[in-house]
Amino acid sequence: MNLIANEMMKLFKRASTYIMIGFLALAIIGAGGLIKYSESTMDPAPKADDWKQSLVEQNKSLKESIKTDDSIYKKYDMELLAKNEYRLKHDIPPTTETNVWTFMDGIKIIINFISIITITVAAGIVANEFSTGTIKLLLIRPASRFKILFSKYASVMIFSLSVVLFAFTLAFAVGAVLFGFGDAGPYLAYTDGQVVEKTQIGNVFFLYMMSSVGLFMLTTMAFMISAAFRNSSLAIGIAIFLLLMGPNITQLIAMKYEWAKYILFANIDLLSYFSGHPMVEGMTLTFSIIMLCIYFVLFNLIAFLFFTKRDVAA
Repeated sequence: MNLIANEMMKLFKRASTYIMIGFLALAIIGAGGLIKYSESTMDPAPKADDWKQSLVEQNKSLKESIKTDDSIYKKYDMELLAKNEYRLKHDIPPTTETNVWTFMDGIKIIINFISIITITVAAGIVANEFSTGTIKLLLIRPASRFKILFSKYASVMIFSLSVVLFAFTLAFAVGAVLFGFGDAGPYLAYTDGQVVEKTQIGNVFFLYMMSSVGLFMLTTMAFMISAAFRNSSLAIGIAIFLLLMGPNITQLIAMKYEWAKYILFANIDLLSYFSGHPMVEGMTLTFSIIMLCIYFVLFNLIAFLFFTKRDVAA
């Protein structure tokens, strides 16, 4: 625990840590401000006299589209149709105005920005010790190399989780202040062909938690590269490139080859299973969790083997 506390102290002594968190806070506040300003300059959308009749008419169009459409969009039409029918049956009007819940849902992409922050921290926490020569001071301590590296990895994970929770809390506060809670009612989720009611707070927490899976995996990858190759630039470059391009490249491969399901990025988006749209047809949630565990063990195995076995140059 002392090693972890020491690593956390070093992280929060760096000005760069506060600068990155500051940019994150500005991004969330700025997004809320832009949405609020945009809404204030636009004419309010006319409210439907009868939302039920509007949904009935929309459902007619969706049914016609489903009959003739064989593309990937057919699944989304079926999902929307099921939700509309559920609203009509249980008298749940759709949300038409921005509120704290729709705001938090809309900016969950901020997780990608957090990923860049955590990748940067993970890439430097080991490599920078070698580049500055302070690794020698660590290795002369009585603690084993395994414990030293574990403390660094644990610190990175604690830091990552803390930043995600900070972003979640700030997004909630900004959304509540700017947009209020509204009359959103329950959130309607579509899982395995069925519509399920969820609480709004439970849904956004679930969205952020599932969206963070890729963050933790890529952070672990950056940590592995940092520990194995002792090069923070290489770790940052590879991890951020894969963050931005990995899913798109995997999607292209998946269109032609079934073995794409074994690629890391085919399994990162666990939310796809709850919406019924996995990247490769036939994939299951259990399969993706197993693949993620394999990659997680592999990344850490490489990191610890390289760090504990390689000599440190005098």
